[in-house]
Amino acid sequence: AGVEEAGGIGVLGGLEALLQGSQWPRRRGRHLSQDGDFEPTRRRRHLSQDDGDFEPTRRYRVRWQVHVIYTTVPEGGNVLTAGHLNQARALENQLEASQGYDRFCWQGLDPAIELANGCAPANSIVPLFFEFGADGTTREIGNIISTASSLAADGVYAYTDRSFDPLTGKAKGLRTDLNFGRPVDGYAEEKDQPSKQLKEYKKFVQERLYPTLKAAADKHYKGESDDIGVTFGGPVITEYEVVQALVRDVSLAGFGLAVVAVYMWAHMGSVFLTLAGMFEIAVSFPAAYFIYRVVMGLRYVSILQFLSVFIILGIGVDDIFVFYDTFWQATEATGRDTDLVLRLSYTYKHAGRAMLVTSFTSAAAFCANLASAIPAVQVFGIFIAIMVVLNYVAAVSWFPACVAFWETRLLNQGGGGSKYGCFRAVPRPLASAKKYLKAKFQAYTPSWYQNLSFKSYAEWIHRSRYPLLVLSTTIAVISFFLASRLPASTEVPKLFPESHNVQRFIDWTQVRFADESLDCASYTECAEVSLNALEDIASAQATQGLPGTPPSSGTVKSNGTFTPYTDTQLGLLAGLLIISFDGNGDGALNTTELQNMLTTVGMDVFSGQVEGVLRDYGVDYPGGQRVIDREGMINYLRTIDQSQPVLLRNAVVQLFRILETMPPAPPPPPGGPDGAPSPPPQLPSPPPAPPPPPSPLPPPPPPPPPSPPPYPVGQPFPPPSPPTPPPPPVP
Repeated sequence: AGVEEAGGIGVLGGLEALLQGSQWPRRRGRHLSQDGDFEPTRRRRHLSQDDGDFEPTRRYRVRWQVHVIYTTVPEGGNVLTAGHLNQARALENQLEASQGYDRFCWQGLDPAIELANGCAPANSIVPLFFEFGADGTTREIGNIISTASSLAADGVYAYTDRSFDPLTGKAKGLRTDLNFGRPVDGYAEEKDQPSKQLKEYKKFVQERLYPTLKAAADKHYKGESDDIGVTFGGPVITEYEVVQALVRDVSLAGFGLAVVAVYMWAHMGSVFLTLAGMFEIAVSFPAAYFIYRVVMGLRYVSILQFLSVFIILGIGVDDIFVFYDTFWQATEATGRDTDLVLRLSYTYKHAGRAMLVTSFTSAAAFCANLASAIPAVQVFGIFIAIMVVLNYVAAVSWFPACVAFWETRLLNQGGGGSKYGCFRAVPRPLASAKKYLKAKFQAYTPSWYQNLSFKSYAEWIHRSRYPLLVLSTTIAVISFFLASRLPASTEVPKLFPESHNVQRFIDWTQVRFADESLDCASYTECAEVSLNALEDIASAQATQGLPGTPPSSGTVKSNGTFTPYTDTQLGLLAGLLIISFDGNGDGALNTTELQNMLTTVGMDVFSGQVEGVLRDYGVDYPGGQRVIDREGMINYLRTIDQSQPVLLRNAVVQLFRILETMPPAPPPPPGGPDGAPSPPPQLPSPPPAPPPPPSPLPPPPPPPPPSPPPYPVGQPFPPPSPPTPPPPPVP
């Protein structure tokens, strides 16, 4: 997410702040220096080693992060409850108290906010939901709705998922960032042996943070319904978890290798040839990686490349069996006393040609993956193609040499003892071997199986050719028909199961949050970024020629020059529209209320399409009434944003002006949600700030007192208070 999206969210956050009674949203932590610049930004901009306040051993910059996401168990519930927030706060305290945490933690720019261990607090909004109790020392859950509304007033939405509703204090997901930096304690400065500092940080994550987070994440499917679900990730900790998964996969590959090795030994009768063949397969991977990385200069490594071990296992064993069986057939046909060179020449002529064709076609098929648009699939195709070629080279060079060595040095021709022990094989003369195998076959197999042969099978195929042809054609037609009706997947391929922490983390960060990660190191910085972006968006909209009043329907046209609103922005705008025009307080708009909304905000071009809007985007309420709820309003606004962006932005400006004239809402009833204790009494709010002079987006006035709690959901708005003279300009 860039400044543009954050700014767009800030615009709608400003609308909600006006709904609460403030004239313009002011951000906590906006500290102005004497030249009017934000102090945190100013210090970051001018911070250098020439400054007098620069400390080489202080960790000013965030170098590494661990992201923690809180959900409910099962997912889909409200995570902003007293029980879930208490568990989240306890986990964060446990992580910050980990042994060695103070050696790596980010310290920030302001020593005044440091914890007792010298670290800056985690980048979290969880502590904002707590307040000091009556004794002044313990912290208890405060008013959740009031805190959620304050977050919305600050325009800070990145901490919660897309379902965040500040007016009801509900969200399905919440996230926190643990920030770490350099220099690690014990190093002189940030650039002092950075690779060793990274190595120490990785060790700290693996030994301290990962076990704690893993134990908390395991409760996701093992805990009770009131437990909090934990999902975590980050550049280092996710890499470690992926490596753990790969180690488990390689262990499965080792089991497969063992099974194949046992079968090779049973088939060839030689431990030496078995070990030689397994070595040929195993060495294909590092040799292919050398060519891939050093010769071709490719750096990208994906999980799919490790799965190539299973593929080359099958291809390599096939080549070994083809070569060995052909060599054995030549030996059986000519006798073991025949010249070894003659038998190997026969094997090369027949088996070598077959292996060349199969290896070439396999490599070409894998190279076809270069046509894919997915980089991971492309490099996988290149890597496995190199492995197949190298395996063929080893199959016609290394393995024949091992066969020749086994034949001339290890094989005991006379059947007696040998100093090589299990590396030798004890063959019988060919004629006696045939009689021995035939006797064993007749003794240990049933008669019906002995009568089976390729000849009898071919005769049955010939007799049943027409029924088999009809049956095969019918199955093929039905299969093609059913395959054509399969829907195409619209999701990104998942490399891990749904229950795996890595997959849950990917799903939450890429789908359910507006941004993949937080772009700020603390709440104060996030609020500051939102305010800066808000001012940028306000200036940009003012320069795009938005008129002071909405134009008539005949002059509104889409010029395609506006950036579409995000889902978070549309969700907040939909909630504001429903709250503003919901006369009966049912949380949705009926026909009359929707007609009033379209006319009031200047979207009267659609006023004649109310029934169609309710039909396409509405839901049925009890009694057969058709209404449009928040989800339907989001979809409706998204359609307008795609077809009539100018019209929607004029509606935002018009709604902005309507909400500017609203007085502060009355305070909420005593007692917090979820059984939380009532917040301490608040001082009376000062009179509302007067509206600014008419303009598309007024400039921000000086900071007003803290915003009162949000306006009660479902109540009609009181009539606007008469305007008062504007305040003097801010120096």
